[in-house]
Amino acid sequence: MILLRDFAARGEVTLPIDWPRLQRFAVDRALTLRLSAALDFLGDTLGAPVPPEIRQQLRSHPVSREERAEFRVQVDGADPMELGFFGGPVQILPLSKALSR
Repeated sequence: MILLRDFAARGEVTLPIDWPRLQRFAVDRALTLRLSAALDFLGDTLGAPVPPEIRQQLRSHPVSREERAEFRVQVDGADPMELGFFGGPVQILPLSKALSR
């Protein structure tokens, strides 16, 4: 966030972030909802210069039922058993472990 603000403050047009690559990374790893929520927070709440087209593309990308359920469990604190999707206990992994799979 500090880097984003610094580049915006200096009037830099290009940021040191490969936005399409970040978007592909999220889509390939079923992290679309999480990245979308994070970028919305950064842009709306903290005023980070996140490209609107990337935010829109993430919001409009189809999301699997599994990703929605996982997002609700991890972000909203939903009970996995009440979602009617999981057949047993769910192991919630830290993001770093989930990405290393």
